[in-house]
Amino acid sequence: PWLQPQVCYTYAGFFLNTVGGRCYLFRRDPMVRLLLSYYCARVIHTADVRGTNRDGIDLVPLLEPLRDELTFRTDLRYQAEYLSTLDQLRAYYAQRGR
Repeated sequence: PWLQPQVCYTYAGFFLNTVGGRCYLFRRDPMVRLLLSYYCARVIHTADVRGTNRDGIDLVPLLEPLRDELTFRTDLRYQAEYLSTLDQLRAYYAQRGR
C-alpha cells in the first residue's frame, strides 16, 4: 500500500517542498540525498502530467540545481540518463510556459 501513487506523491512533496523534508535530506549521505531528490522530482512530475499534483508543487526551481549537482557527480552509473531525463523535464515545463 505504501507504493500507491498518492502516497509516493505525499512523501516526494514533503522531501522537496518543505523545510523539514529538505533538512532531512541534507542530513543524509550526499548520494542518497541526490538520488532521492531526483526520484521525488520524477514522482511529482508524473503527478503533474496526470493532473494529480494536488498541492501544485512547482518543479521548475528545483530542476536546475538538481541538474547541476548531478553534473558534478562522476560516480553515478546512470548519470547520462538522469541528466537526459532532467533535460526532458525542463523542456516539458518550458513548453508549458512555466
